[in-house]
Amino acid sequence: MAPLFILVPLRKSLPRLRSFLTSLRTSTHPDLPVGAAGYCWGANHIITLSYEFLSNPAPSNSSSQRALLDAAFVAHPASDIVVPDDFKRLVTPLSMA
Repeated sequence: MAPLFILVPLRKSLPRLRSFLTSLRTSTHPDLPVGAAGYCWGANHIITLSYEFLSNPAPSNSSSQRALLDAAFVAHPASDIVVPDDFKRLVTPLSMA
């Protein structure tokens, strides 16, 4: 069996996660905090999503941009993470193990 990152590449899975998080952020409770965790291959997704702002903020937050995530955690990130370059654009607090 092929590794997961080959079966479901970032270019296919990241838009699904982004769509889910945007829907969650704009739901009936848009002020609830949203956090995410990723392990190994999933850590790349969480780090990438930690760069992003919500494209359509809720009315109560329309005067300023809101990060897509409020907090993020990653463990054992895959080898294509570049330190410190991948962390310079973060807009979300991120913890890494």
